[in-house]
Amino acid sequence: MCTEDLVHMFEAMGVDTGVDLDALLEVAATLPDLIGHDVPGQVVKAGKSTRRYAMT
Repeated sequence: MCTEDLVHMFEAMGVDTGVDLDALLEVAATLPDLIGHDVPGQVVKAGKSTRRYAMT
């Protein structure tokens, strides 16, 4: 399981991880280019659960 997914889950549960999730997601977004293949993290792909979209 990817670190950013765990941090996101714990924070959604109200557990303070002390990790800057936004910074972690920025780093996670660069991983595929660095290692040459896709990574299984879902939050970096889908966005945080607090992300909202405008109604159209």
